[in-house]
Parts: sequence; structure tokens; C-alpha cells
Amino acid sequence: MAELRYQETSILLRVFSPEVPIVGESIFVVHDIAGWGYQASTGEWLAYCSERELAAANIAERFVCFGLWPSPNGKQP
Repeated sequence: MAELRYQETSILLRVFSPEVPIVGESIFVVHDIAGWGYQASTGEWLAYCSERELAAANIAERFVCFGLWPSPNGKQP
């Protein structure tokens, strides 16, 4: 699931599992010299805005690591 979060200085997209809503990731849209992209709340670069599928895969991988999302290959992390 995803929901918008409005902060004083920016708008974030919060992505979380409905089964464990207290665990999630807040995503920022930021600009660098090459263009606009998605950045995790930890500061990790996820992907450029033109690479939405890659950004989604990088976010999903975080949930897989915490056991909150099924692994694409069916294996436990």
C-alpha cells in the first residue's frame, strides 16, 4: 500500500505492508545533475523517475529482507 505524507518541507510517499502498517519506507523525489529520481528515507538512491519499475523492485527488496513480502524466487532471504 502507499499513502502520501505531508511534511513541513516536502511531500513523501509512504510504502508499507497492510499486514504490518507500522513498518514502511518513506520515498522522496529528489533532483541531481542527471535528473529527477526516487530516494529512500535512509538516503539510498532507488532509481530515476523514468525507471519506476526499478524503484518499485528496490523498495520491494527491503520488504523481502524483513520477511514482509514474498521473495520473487520463492526463497526465504
